[in-house]
Amino acid sequence: MDQSDFALDPPPEGQGSRRASTTATVFFLFAYQAWIISRLRRCGDALVEAPTGAGKTLMIRTHVALDLGQPNGFDRVVIASPQEQIERSFLHDRETIIRWPDGVAVQPVLSIPARLFRAARHDGCGTRVAIRRYLAGGGRGHALVCTHAALTAVRASDLPADLAGCALIVDEAHHVPAEGLSRVARLWKERGGQLIFVTATPYRADNLPVSLPGMVHVRRSLAAHMSEGFAPSTLAGEIVALGHPGQRVSAAQLAGELPPPAAYTDSTVRTIVDRWERDGRPKTIVRVPPGRGLLVRQLADAFHIAGARVLDVTGMEKGRKDRFLKALDAEREVDVAGSLLDVVIGVQRVLEGTDWKHCASVYCVGIPRSLQVVVQLAGRALRKKPADYPAPHHDLARLTFFVPNAGGASLSGLSLEHSRHVLLTCAFMADHGTGQAWVVTAAVRRGLRRALAGRPEAEVDEAEAAAEPLTDPTVRAEAQLALTAARAELVEQHRKPTVIAVLERAASVRPDLPREVLVQVAVEALASQPGDAGKQVTDRLERGIATRLRVDPQVREAMKSAFSQILAEFREATLARAAGLDALGHQVHQVTGGHMAEFARRLAAAHPTPLTIDGILAWADAQHSATGAWPTSECGPIHGVADETWKGVDCALRVGHRALPGGSSLARLLHERRGVVNRLEPKQLAEEDVMELIARHHEAHGAWPTRGSGPIPGSTLTWGAVDLALIHGRHGLPGGSSIAQLLQRHEGVRNIRNLPPLTDAQVAEWAKAFEAKHGRWPTRKDGQIDGAPAGETWGRIAAALEQGLRQLEARTSLPAFLSEVCGAPEPGSVRRAMTVERILELAQDHHRRTGSWPTASTRDPVLEATGDSWSRIDRALITGGRGLPRTTLAKLLRKHQGVINANRPGPLDEATIWEWAVAHQRRTGRFPTRTSGPVHGVPGESWGALDGALKHRCRGLARGETLRQFLDRMVGGGA
Repeated sequence: MDQSDFALDPPPEGQGSRRASTTATVFFLFAYQAWIISRLRRCGDALVEAPTGAGKTLMIRTHVALDLGQPNGFDRVVIASPQEQIERSFLHDRETIIRWPDGVAVQPVLSIPARLFRAARHDGCGTRVAIRRYLAGGGRGHALVCTHAALTAVRASDLPADLAGCALIVDEAHHVPAEGLSRVARLWKERGGQLIFVTATPYRADNLPVSLPGMVHVRRSLAAHMSEGFAPSTLAGEIVALGHPGQRVSAAQLAGELPPPAAYTDSTVRTIVDRWERDGRPKTIVRVPPGRGLLVRQLADAFHIAGARVLDVTGMEKGRKDRFLKALDAEREVDVAGSLLDVVIGVQRVLEGTDWKHCASVYCVGIPRSLQVVVQLAGRALRKKPADYPAPHHDLARLTFFVPNAGGASLSGLSLEHSRHVLLTCAFMADHGTGQAWVVTAAVRRGLRRALAGRPEAEVDEAEAAAEPLTDPTVRAEAQLALTAARAELVEQHRKPTVIAVLERAASVRPDLPREVLVQVAVEALASQPGDAGKQVTDRLERGIATRLRVDPQVREAMKSAFSQILAEFREATLARAAGLDALGHQVHQVTGGHMAEFARRLAAAHPTPLTIDGILAWADAQHSATGAWPTSECGPIHGVADETWKGVDCALRVGHRALPGGSSLARLLHERRGVVNRLEPKQLAEEDVMELIARHHEAHGAWPTRGSGPIPGSTLTWGAVDLALIHGRHGLPGGSSIAQLLQRHEGVRNIRNLPPLTDAQVAEWAKAFEAKHGRWPTRKDGQIDGAPAGETWGRIAAALEQGLRQLEARTSLPAFLSEVCGAPEPGSVRRAMTVERILELAQDHHRRTGSWPTASTRDPVLEATGDSWSRIDRALITGGRGLPRTTLAKLLRKHQGVINANRPGPLDEATIWEWAVAHQRRTGRFPTRTSGPVHGVPGESWGALDGALKHRCRGLARGETLRQFLDRMVGGGA
């Protein structure tokens, strides 16, 4: 996800690249990146699935830069990444320029200023406090970046009651279902905030869904990424079986969670190194089981003997991690010829965040229990290779599993879930080895675009999103295995494996699998066949989708009808050459030691019993009676029901298997049948409903609601959520509006974001009328303007003049305007134009006279004698009045004079405090205490403030000790 992915080959203009200059870094977006960003800007909560190396960090930064602080965007953004190493990729010290590809209807150039993204850890007060303060403030000019660990430390009390206008973007979002992150995400959604999840791996071993109800799924498939040239076009997946019948292997050893038995060590090492030699000595990552034992030592030695330059990063020592990060940084700066590494051996450290751009191959000991890990491993080798990369590996990524399986005997020791994950891994590699999923998906999308030609872009996008596979990966994989086993059985019986015969046999063996899933996978198998046979199927499918969609506007129904028609037309076509089924059969054959049919029968026999709505409700009633609370999908096992969990029931209700219709959820079922409030269910609203809620609020409070007015009584919504729904078109609303716009349109309430333009003549007319009535010219304190619309005050007119708003020419002040346009007396010195240089001269003069630097609250008789004051100068800097840039007095003095702002002191380290303490001891003969006053020679610092920073772990200090404890430790030589 490092943005250096875009600097490999300098592509043509608009085709995606990075170019550095002395003042800024320039990125050229790819078309698919621009499409994802535009989808995000049109939808609310979203899950973005994009492959490793697709530039997710760049897309997040661009999306934030476009929408942060904008009327239809968000005013605060928190970005959470899993590691500090990934967190750093969001932080840049120089300006970034984004250029869009040709033909994209957005601004051609976007400037992302330096420091638009700031790390919470650098705020000097602890990350949790920094997040709380950031969210509690008003509109912000920057986004806050933190780690997942920092976000999980946030408490419910740290989050505002109304998070409208606040976006939470979670990178590597497959971690979200974990307890801490899921709690924060749930609170964020309940309080009206926007959620954007970004990940390459929306799969989990625990079956917890990454996507939340109501989220839009924006997907960039790995197969599409490969086929369009953004990654190697071929992923060569292979399972290499180790061991012989009679050797004992546990399920944990097969999964790579424990080292294989000692009897396997020599053969494992020899097989891996021999395979590396046979593969052409590619740049390789080897993932080994945890623990630095005999296997790791022998593997490193064997690679050394073979002439490889090896980096061993197994183990938890900090030195190894630092050495690894340093090596990765060095590798980023050289081409493949200058690389100093051939093989990296690691455990968890070689997954997320490891961007070794030269890697072409990944070897893994064991098959992980989670498809998430498999996808992460594949991502290490699927980076686009530069033009000078060695030809044998330039367009090929390898993912090889070395599995100790005792000739398949270890399968009997696997749990049902582990068996399913073995199947998922085989199906994943078979899918991407043949690319049949992409062939079919591309045909469907072409058909949709053909049918919807001339429709709005948003409607086409919505239809394409609905065309994604209808089932979860596990159900799809079991359907593939059922078809593969059925084909093999027909071949053994010397029967022709026609598509209809294979389908009917698979359906009879696995009646629990949805028929439409079996049909879709069967058609995909037809389309994956080589030559004219596969092309004929995909062309017919494209025409079928287009034809049926014109008749039936429901995308999914049109798809199911088209798949069924294809099946009827090609029912006698043979599946003997189906590449997808061949690849899956080969993978399963390897891992099962040739017992593929037995493996398929085992999964079929273990399929869950059918469920009924009445039965689920009975379980829910029993839990409510026993605990006083209704179950949720996160409640774990169902009490008194063996092998059933609420998560499994929720998944079955959503997907539609185990005899359930699908399209529901546990929360929706309980809401519909038991009246349980479903806080995550989108509410259907009309503009009339919103106006009725607004009228009730005004009647109860005597004031109109705003997006910050908090929860709406009698509803699970907040005013912030309603405002976002009006803006983005959620809950059945059309979008493109807001609470403020509704009030302006229906009640005539002033909308500060949509104020009418002003002219000098209009303001002058109001001023002359004021002077005629009162005998003096108006000031900014004179309130509502007579004869002007409600809300027009002289203070707002003064601000508009000083900042050049509402099409008025910028003036230094309202008095300056009155003098220039209306003939009023020339203003006194207090409101005359001011320059930064003049303010610095006045501040230096004040420092020479008093020995201290001025603040906004400083009383200065000398300055006040001229009709000015430091508070007025500070206000002019804040508002940008009197011809000054927008800043503050404290920031100005810090920038030009190095004066520390006591309200926002910078970070500290122990070495600096110790240096100051030693200087104090040399000068006074004793070490300082918390009552020793200012730190000599360091303006703005005091020993009392340092004592507080040490004690409360502020300003980057981490130990939590008093100044006296710190000095005792340092005097005693403590570290």
